[in-house]
Amino acid sequence: MPSARVREASSSTDNTDTVKTSKKSMTQVDLTAVKKAASLIDEKQRTKDGSKDMLRMICQYLEKTLLEVKGLKETLSKQERMIKEQSEMIREQGASIKELQAQLEATQSQNTEECEQLQKQIETISYAGVVGSQPHHQQDAPLGPPGSLTSTSTLFCTIDTSRVGEEGKAKVQIADIRQRIEKEMRGSEQTKNWRCAAMIKDHKNADRVKVICRNEEEIQQVKEAAQKIDIPGLRVLRDQLYPVKIDNANRTAVLDTDGNILVGAAEALGKENNVSIAKISWLSKKDSNKAYGSMVVYTTKATEARRLIEGNYFDIAGESAYTRIFEPQTGPAQCFNCQEIGHKAFACKKSQTCAKCAGKGHHHSTCQAVVLKCVPCGGPHESFSKNCRILIFLFHGFSVSIMEDQRFQTKIGDAPVAENSLSRFKDNAHTPSRVIVEYLLKEAPEFRKLSELREQGWNNPEGDRFFEKQRQAADYADNKTAKQFYKMMKTIACNMHQVTGVFHIKNRSQDGCSVLDLCMAPGGFSR
Repeated sequence: MPSARVREASSSTDNTDTVKTSKKSMTQVDLTAVKKAASLIDEKQRTKDGSKDMLRMICQYLEKTLLEVKGLKETLSKQERMIKEQSEMIREQGASIKELQAQLEATQSQNTEECEQLQKQIETISYAGVVGSQPHHQQDAPLGPPGSLTSTSTLFCTIDTSRVGEEGKAKVQIADIRQRIEKEMRGSEQTKNWRCAAMIKDHKNADRVKVICRNEEEIQQVKEAAQKIDIPGLRVLRDQLYPVKIDNANRTAVLDTDGNILVGAAEALGKENNVSIAKISWLSKKDSNKAYGSMVVYTTKATEARRLIEGNYFDIAGESAYTRIFEPQTGPAQCFNCQEIGHKAFACKKSQTCAKCAGKGHHHSTCQAVVLKCVPCGGPHESFSKNCRILIFLFHGFSVSIMEDQRFQTKIGDAPVAENSLSRFKDNAHTPSRVIVEYLLKEAPEFRKLSELREQGWNNPEGDRFFEKQRQAADYADNKTAKQFYKMMKTIACNMHQVTGVFHIKNRSQDGCSVLDLCMAPGGFSR
C-alpha cells in the first residue's frame, strides 16, 4: 500500500496537470474569442466602407437628378415664354378678326343698300313703256328666247287652265293672269312695286302657264297669290321637283320585301341629309337579289339638289351612296291607261286596258291571266315589256340606226332607202305605232320584201338575189359606200325582226361586200 505522502504527491501532481489543462483550454477560448472579435471588426469595417460607397453613389445620383430638374425647369420656362408669346399673337389675331368682321358687315350693309338702290332704279324703268308700242295680243308670246327660261335651273310656278270652262277662257290669257298675280303681290308694303319676271306657255301643254320666279321664296308668294285668283277651274300645280340620281343605295333601307318604297322613307332620308324630299323612285330591278341599286330622289328646292350633287354623297341609314346628275332616258311616249303609243295617260280619254292580257276594264296588277298579250305589237308579253318590237323599233331604230345617219338621204336605183322613206317620222313620238308598221310594209320596198322572205325560209336563194339586185342598182361606184348600204340594211332588218328571228351574215364576194341571208322563225311581224 502506498504511503500517505506518496498519495499526496500523486494527487498534487494530478491537480497540477488539471490546472495546466484548464489553462490551455482557457487560452484556446480566449484566442477564439479574439478571432471572432477581429472578424466582427473586419465585417463592421467592410460594412462601413460599403455604406460609404452607397452614400457616394446616392450623392452622385442626387447630383444627376438635380441637373435634370434644372434642365426641366429651363425647358418649362422656355415653354411658358412661348405660350405667352402665342397668347399675345392669338389676342392680336382675334382683334384683327373682329376688325375684319366689322369691315365685312359694313361692306355687306353697303352692298345691300346699293343693291336695293339699283333694284329701285330698275323697277322705275317702265315696263309699259317697253311693251306699249307692241300690239296687245303679242304679250302672250315671250319677248326673249325661251331656252334660257325653261332650263332646269329656272325657278317657276305652273298654273293649269285646262279645267276652266268656256265662259272663263277669256279670263285666263297670259296677260290677264299676269295682271291678277301682280295685283295680289302688290297688296303688301314690301312688294308694292313687284313685277313678274316672266310668264311663258308650256311648250308641251298649251293649257299650262309658267310664272318665272327669281328665288324660292318668291315661288311660295306667287303660289299664294295665284291661289287667290277667283276663276273656276284654275289650278296651281304642285312644287317643281329637282331629281338627283343616287347610286350604290342600300336596298333594304328604301324598299320592302315586295319591292315597294318604304312608308316614311322620303321623310327619313330627307331628315338624314337635311333636305326636303318629295318622292323617291327606284331605278334598278325590284325583283333582283342585289343588295344595292340606283334610285332617284326628287327635292323641292334647287339649292338642295345642287348641294347633294356637289357633295357627291348621300347618307342612307348610316351608309354613304354616290350622287349623280339624273339624265332620264327619252323614248316613245306610251299611255299606261290604254297601253297605246303616242300619248300619255293624263291626256288619255279611252277606257282602261290591261297591260298584261290586253283586256278592257281592269288594271294589270289585279289581272290573273296566264296568256300574255302586248297591245302595241300583239306579242306574247306585257305591253310595257322591253321585248315589245314596236318599242324597240321606235326607240332604237329611229333614234340610232336610221335617224342619226345623214349619209343616206338619196335613193338607190328605183328602190328608196328606208331612212329616206321614214324621214317624215323623225322626232315624232306621237305617230301611232300601227300606222308606222303599215306604212313600212306598204311604202318601203325593203321592209315589204323582208317580210315576204321571212315566210319563205332562209335556204331560199331569193334573199341573195334580192340584195344582189340592190347592190347592182346602186349608183355608188366605190365599195365603201356599198358597204355602208349593206350595213344600214342589216341594222334596219335586225331592228325590225330581232325578236322573232336570227340573221346570218356570209361573205359572198371577193371585194369584201357582205350579203345578208335571212333566217326567220315562224310567226313574227304581223300585218
